[in-house]
Amino acid sequence: MYRKIGDDTYVVYFQDDFYTVNEYTLQLIQLYLRSDDTEGLAKLLCCDENDVEEIFTELNDSFENAEFNDKLEDLPFPLHVKWKITSRCNIRCKHCYIGEKQNLQLPAESNMEIARKIVKSGAFVVTISGGEPLTVDELPKIVAYLMNNGLELHIFTNGIILPEFITRLEAEFGSVKKNMLEFIVSLDGLREVHDFMRGEGVFDKTTTGMKYAINRGYCVKTNTTVIPQNIDDIPRIIEFCQEIGVSNSQFSSLINRGWAAEHKDQIGMSADDQKRFVSTLQVFTAEKDRNYSVFYSPLDKSEKKDDPIVYQFVDGEQKAIGRDTWKCGAGKGKCVINERGDVLCCPFFEESKIGNILKNDFTDFWKSPLRTEFINRLKQINGVNRYCAVMKGDCNV
Repeated sequence: MYRKIGDDTYVVYFQDDFYTVNEYTLQLIQLYLRSDDTEGLAKLLCCDENDVEEIFTELNDSFENAEFNDKLEDLPFPLHVKWKITSRCNIRCKHCYIGEKQNLQLPAESNMEIARKIVKSGAFVVTISGGEPLTVDELPKIVAYLMNNGLELHIFTNGIILPEFITRLEAEFGSVKKNMLEFIVSLDGLREVHDFMRGEGVFDKTTTGMKYAINRGYCVKTNTTVIPQNIDDIPRIIEFCQEIGVSNSQFSSLINRGWAAEHKDQIGMSADDQKRFVSTLQVFTAEKDRNYSVFYSPLDKSEKKDDPIVYQFVDGEQKAIGRDTWKCGAGKGKCVINERGDVLCCPFFEESKIGNILKNDFTDFWKSPLRTEFINRLKQINGVNRYCAVMKGDCNV
């Protein structure tokens, strides 16, 4: 997906990230997406295959350069809207960074109005979360509406009621653009650990939901919060995901807030635990020929690094595949709509509120000086690469 934003300047959504590029680079990306082999690209570009590899190696390296993102702050619209549609949830997880829920949720007509305003904004991607978003009765209607208007959707879910949700979505709205929808399911371990974190019997319900979605042709990814109790299970978690058809697995650090903070003595990660996790992945992937994608971005909190790297583990090797695409994008092309309809640059800081979507359109407040002020404050804290201040422990923004 791409959109022209100026003379010879385009915003491109490519490889799960956003870039500002010129027309020539846009054409290269389009050629890359249309051709699945180097020989075909060489013919299109009228050069030999070695030149093609060099061109696209340089292109990939260039995406690591900040110049491809330096204009995102100046856009008149958000690129990625994260919508926390409800604070209600059907389970209680020990590591939930929200903690005790207020059980807030807007009426169905208000949520549909928000969906219409998101489409009108010009955004590319919507991530819907909660609480548990699948408990929202009008969500199938919202999902169908957003997809039919060209937006890519990511839904974070515990997976428990995935079969019911998909059944309703397909029954009520017919043909679904499955390539525009992915489910990111929280999987914290195998049965013993997952149920320890989320409640007895939840593992079976979650994995049943995952299998149902995969069998219906949907993309399912998993997110695992790394805790001491699941490190030894990592190889079996990955094998299980591979066997049932999960697209890839992401491993995330614990956010020390809410109930996670209350259970820190039980589930907090030490520096030795971090090393043990990485070692476990390296040993496991070295044992067998694997091409399954496993992503993890470690954070050495003692050094407060500003340049975390995403690693992919393949065939026993830890390969750096780029800067952390989960780095802080608060207010810089990304925003959050909470369960009250408030628009915030960052969900962790109420001070980052720049408006309410039910009272105004994005065009009314996206150019607000409040957004600019918050971005500048984060730059002072996070450094050039703006890694999440919450993850670093710098929460006093």
